[in-house]
This record gives sequence, structure tokens and C-alpha cells, in this order.
Amino acid sequence: MIISSDRGFTLVELAVALVIFSIGIVGVAAMQMESLKGNEYSTNFNFGVNLAKDLIETQQADTVSSNDFDTLPHVISPTGFVYAYRVTRTTQKVGVHDATRLTATVWWGRFLPRQSYSISTLIEPIRS
Repeated sequence: MIISSDRGFTLVELAVALVIFSIGIVGVAAMQMESLKGNEYSTNFNFGVNLAKDLIETQQADTVSSNDFDTLPHVISPTGFVYAYRVTRTTQKVGVHDATRLTATVWWGRFLPRQSYSISTLIEPIRS
């Protein structure tokens, strides 16, 4: 009886296939990790932008206050990031009238604020 040796795969062929498959899985895992990092960045950036816009809108509505204010870093993000902000008011000449420039700056980061976003608007007096 003759035994044929051309059935199945050799150990070398299986090892090569396993290496190729492993490289593909590592690539997919790396792409997934980068996707999660990008998602976290944009979530925190969006949170910072919305916080800055809310601060500007609050200060626009508060026409009585003329003070700057800021906060110590505190956790307000659902992802646990540290946020701090500062709002400044400055007076600026626009033509013959004085206008108020509001600037809100928000800093955030994992442990210390490392990224920032700043938004500014000009409030002109009502002319009659």
C-alpha cells in the first residue's frame, strides 16, 4: 500500500498563514485604537467649544457685571477630563462708541489642561 503525502497542509504553510493572519489582526486592532482616540478627542473638543459658547452667551445676557472670572480646574466632562475656563471683558472703541469684547478661553486635558479653545465676540452699545 502506497501512502500519498500530498494531502493537507504542511507545518510551514500553516505557520506562514498564521503569521499573515496575525499581521492583519494587529493592523485592525491598531486602526480601532486610533479610531477610539479620535472619538475621545472630538468628544472633548466639542465639550470645550460648547462650554466656551455657553460662557459667552451667559456673559452677553449679564450686562450688569463688568468683572472677569475664571475657575480652578475641575472635572465636568463625562469622560473625566479636567476643564478650566476664563472669561475676560475689555472695552474697545468702535467708531465713537465704546464696545465690550468678551473672550472665553477653555483649557482641558487628562490630568492637566493641555488643549485650549478660545472664542471672542464684540458687544456694541445700542444706538438710538
